[in-house]
Amino acid sequence: PLLIPRAVNLQRIGPAPLAELLVQLKDLPDIDLLADIDRQPWLEVRVRLDEPQPDLRNQIEAALENKAVRLVRIAAEYAGKGGRDEDGNQDLIEL
Repeated sequence: PLLIPRAVNLQRIGPAPLAELLVQLKDLPDIDLLADIDRQPWLEVRVRLDEPQPDLRNQIEAALENKAVRLVRIAAEYAGKGGRDEDGNQDLIEL
Protein backbone atom coordinates (compact mmCIF):
# COMPACT_ATOMS: atom_id res chain seq x y z
CA PRO A 1 0.00 0.00 0.00
CA LEU A 2 1.07 3.55 -0.74
CA LEU A 3 1.02 5.68 2.41
CA ILE A 4 -0.13 9.25 1.98
CA PRO A 5 1.09 11.79 4.54
CA ARG A 6 -1.59 13.60 6.47
CA ALA A 7 -1.65 17.33 6.99
CA VAL A 8 -1.25 18.35 10.63
CA ASN A 9 -1.92 21.80 12.03
CA LEU A 10 0.90 23.90 13.46
CA GLN A 11 -0.18 25.92 16.47
CA ARG A 12 1.88 28.85 17.76
CA ILE A 13 1.66 30.39 21.21
CA GLY A 14 3.43 33.62 22.11
CA PRO A 15 5.57 35.55 22.21
CA ALA A 16 4.58 36.13 25.82
CA PRO A 17 6.26 36.32 29.23
CA LEU A 18 6.93 32.92 30.79
CA ALA A 19 4.28 33.15 33.54
CA GLU A 20 1.55 34.11 31.04
CA LEU A 21 2.72 31.45 28.61
CA LEU A 22 2.54 28.67 31.22
CA VAL A 23 -1.09 29.61 31.96
CA GLN A 24 -1.92 29.46 28.23
CA LEU A 25 -0.27 26.04 27.93
CA LYS A 26 -2.23 24.63 30.89
CA ASP A 27 -5.46 25.82 29.20
CA LEU A 28 -4.81 23.67 26.11
CA PRO A 29 -7.14 20.67 25.65
CA ASP A 30 -6.26 17.39 27.35
CA ILE A 31 -5.33 14.26 25.43
CA ASP A 32 -8.23 12.23 24.04
CA LEU A 33 -7.09 8.65 24.58
CA LEU A 34 -9.25 7.43 21.68
CA ALA A 35 -7.86 9.95 19.18
CA ASP A 36 -4.93 9.24 16.87
CA ILE A 37 -1.73 10.74 18.32
CA ASP A 38 -0.44 11.44 14.80
CA ARG A 39 -3.34 13.84 14.27
CA GLN A 40 -2.48 16.02 17.28
CA PRO A 41 -1.30 19.49 16.23
CA TRP A 42 2.32 20.48 16.45
CA LEU A 43 3.09 23.32 18.85
CA GLU A 44 5.65 26.10 18.61
CA VAL A 45 6.13 28.02 21.86
CA ARG A 46 7.60 31.53 21.74
CA VAL A 47 8.57 32.92 25.12
CA ARG A 48 9.79 36.43 25.98
CA LEU A 49 12.50 36.39 28.67
CA ASP A 50 14.42 39.05 30.58
CA GLU A 51 17.25 36.63 31.37
CA PRO A 52 18.13 33.02 30.50
CA GLN A 53 16.07 30.33 32.24
CA PRO A 54 18.07 27.09 32.61
CA ASP A 55 14.93 25.03 33.28
CA LEU A 56 12.79 26.60 30.55
CA ARG A 57 12.26 23.34 28.65
CA ASN A 58 11.35 21.47 31.85
CA GLN A 59 8.77 24.10 32.83
CA ILE A 60 7.16 24.03 29.38
CA GLU A 61 7.14 20.24 29.16
CA ALA A 62 5.57 20.02 32.64
CA ALA A 63 2.80 22.43 31.56
CA LEU A 64 2.20 20.35 28.40
CA GLU A 65 1.97 17.02 30.22
CA ASN A 66 -1.20 15.17 29.10
CA LYS A 67 -2.06 17.90 26.57
CA ALA A 68 -3.21 17.12 23.04
CA VAL A 69 -0.27 18.77 21.26
CA ARG A 70 3.23 17.74 20.19
CA LEU A 71 5.99 20.20 21.05
CA VAL A 72 8.10 21.06 18.02
CA ARG A 73 10.06 24.14 19.01
CA ILE A 74 10.75 26.50 21.88
CA ALA A 75 11.88 29.95 20.73
CA ALA A 76 13.20 32.34 23.37
CA GLU A 77 13.16 36.08 22.69
CA TYR A 78 15.17 38.27 25.03
CA ALA A 79 14.23 41.84 25.94
CA GLY A 80 17.02 43.98 24.55
CA LYS A 81 18.20 47.37 25.69
CA GLY A 82 20.69 48.07 22.94
CA GLY A 83 21.34 50.68 20.31
CA ARG A 84 18.06 50.67 18.46
CA ASP A 85 15.81 53.55 17.53
CA GLU A 86 12.12 53.88 18.44
CA ASP A 87 11.07 51.55 15.62
CA GLY A 88 13.44 48.81 16.80
CA ASN A 89 15.69 49.15 13.75
CA GLN A 90 19.46 49.23 13.95
CA ASP A 91 21.37 51.85 12.04
CA LEU A 92 23.62 50.54 9.29
CA ILE A 93 26.69 51.94 11.06
CA GLU A 94 25.91 49.74 14.09
CA LEU A 95 25.95 46.59 12.01
